[in-house]
Amino acid sequence: MNHTGAGLIDPVTLASVRADILSIVEDTELAPAVATLRTPGPAGQTLDLASGALTRVDVEDQVECQIGEVEDREYREGWEQADLALQVIASRLATAPTTETRVSIASASYEVVRVSLDPLSIFYRLLLRRRKGA
Repeated sequence: MNHTGAGLIDPVTLASVRADILSIVEDTELAPAVATLRTPGPAGQTLDLASGALTRVDVEDQVECQIGEVEDREYREGWEQADLALQVIASRLATAPTTETRVSIASASYEVVRVSLDPLSIFYRLLLRRRKGA
């Protein structure tokens, strides 16, 4: 049996539920962090014909997000104590994040280890690991 949420409620009700959840989240008194997400764009890389250098072309999103800790069950799956969980509203991103996405919060730089989207496609949850040498 498939319980992914597809087709369980009609599109109008789904839009209403999404709007309600977003208004609750935006009303919260938790101070959000600001993160910059750099995701490889559709062009991927560009080639400078003069130098022969390949340059990665990123789509950059600066968004408010909530930062949390990795859950206990995730530690059992091999995550580290210093890893972070970042939650961001999907509609605020120009491009869906991937494990190629780089995240900057304040002066710290992170790599995305896992990306998941909730069943209603409202939030992305990114598991982050501090980049080596950053």
